[in-house]
Amino acid sequence: MNKVDAYVVFLSRDLMFYSKVSTAAKQAGFQAISVPSLDKIVERGVTAEVRWIIVDLFQKPIDIASIGGLAKELCPQAQLVAYGPHVDKTELELARQSGFDDVLTRGEFNHRLPTIFTLD
Repeated sequence: MNKVDAYVVFLSRDLMFYSKVSTAAKQAGFQAISVPSLDKIVERGVTAEVRWIIVDLFQKPIDIASIGGLAKELCPQAQLVAYGPHVDKTELELARQSGFDDVLTRGEFNHRLPTIFTLD
């Protein structure tokens, strides 16, 4: 599979930030898609091609434990990354406990965004 056949899934309602994620994914050779929930990637039939799942912890309501478990079940090959406000330590820690591969503050994620998808 070529990278262009692989996806970065952005689980957020923040369409302004999605533009940045999409640009970074495209520069790394991936196709980005924004979805409101993980069931949408099942509907699209792309679970096997997903390489990254990015979860915005700022969106509410969010059940991060369920999302982490479902993401690992649907796309075991995908890297799971959660990011959120630095002041929301509870949600960040819950993401770590839920099996996310990387948990970042929004500032850290924004800083690493230009190269994050090249780490695959």
